Amino acid sequence: MKHCAGCGAPNPHHLTVCYACGRTLDQAAPPPAKTYPCRACEKPVPFAAPVCPHCGLAVQAAVPSYGAVQGMALQDFSRVTDALQQASAIGSIGDWEIDPLPDGTTRLKRGIWARITRAGATDWEEGVALVVFGMGALFSLAFAYPKHGEPRPYMLVVAIVFGVLAVAVLIWMLGASEQLRVGRELLERRRTLGKLQRVRRWEGPAAATFRLSYREVSSRYGHQVYRTLRVAGRSGGATLDSYQVPTDMGALDGFLGGGSQPLLAPSTDEAAALGRFLAHITGWPLLDAPTQAWRSGGF
Repeated sequence: MKHCAGCGAPNPHHLTVCYACGRTLDQAAPPPAKTYPCRACEKPVPFAAPVCPHCGLAVQAAVPSYGAVQGMALQDFSRVTDALQQASAIGSIGDWEIDPLPDGTTRLKRGIWARITRAGATDWEEGVALVVFGMGALFSLAFAYPKHGEPRPYMLVVAIVFGVLAVAVLIWMLGASEQLRVGRELLERRRTLGKLQRVRRWEGPAAATFRLSYREVSSRYGHQVYRTLRVAGRSGGATLDSYQVPTDMGALDGFLGGGSQPLLAPSTDEAAALGRFLAHITGWPLLDAPTQAWRSGGF
């Protein structure tokens, strides 16, 4: 038997037309319609639909162009790296892939490995939970088998529970995919692992600000600059990204005394480019935090 691509009805192999719906059995099934989540009800909306078929929200709007994105992403590139970065900057800022949506919002996605390698990949609550559950498992295991006295089997059960929770948090931290959705007066950060989701959303005029923080480290091994981009809303904030900004001739700067400033300006600043793009799309301001500098080492 072979199944019809249209209705799914089983048909004998010698038939060329489905007995149930009349569709040609050798005809390929149409590709599924491309959809995106509605910003109100989060149900799938076809790209061609003028309104959400589930909640009725009007979703058609001007789609952001890549031209403005390229200009923002390339503002921080030096003359030497402009030509090399021109091709890679199209449709992306740093590790984030840009996907304009028909409702005027933009979805930014990045891979799991890119998120893991950034300092802003993990929320502080997750780190605290991992430490608490891990320490709980170790202490419970120590109480289950004391050096003096009888073993306590019930404490072993507690240690197993804490251990399972710690492993679950670690899997979430390393395996959850991450997406940003930005629009006028909207920023949504969504992390997903299977059917589990954690969503943080900031909405409304001036509901949040983007803040760039600088951290400079000078040592005998050279000069490093770290940049972190955070969003601060009414109900808390989240670290969106963190980068080590490459500095030209950083090692030479260290040999010349390790001053508080590099000899040449950073050639790329992806955190700043992402912050400018988010501020442009959402209408929220981009603020620069005071520079923090540390000096260590020496000769």
